[in-house]
Amino acid sequence: MKGWQTNVGILYPNPASASCYYEADLLDSQTGMLMMYDLTGKLLSSYKLNAGYNKLDIDLSSLPNGVYLYRIMINGEQADYKKLVITK
Repeated sequence: MKGWQTNVGILYPNPASASCYYEADLLDSQTGMLMMYDLTGKLLSSYKLNAGYNKLDIDLSSLPNGVYLYRIMINGEQADYKKLVITK
């Protein structure tokens, strides 16, 4: 993380089943994206993050069990990259 003065947040619960949540509080000058990928690198979904408080309810019901990756970009730069496990 390159000096952001913000909490880039996490997806929870992890492991997840039918849905998960993402919460983050961005500074007024920040915007971002949360992107979910499968292990082959295929982009599955993306969500815009606005300045201020963000809470996303992410529907996972169409995804099979497995390991997925999520990437958080803040102002066009990568801020975090983690895995999400889905077990149903």
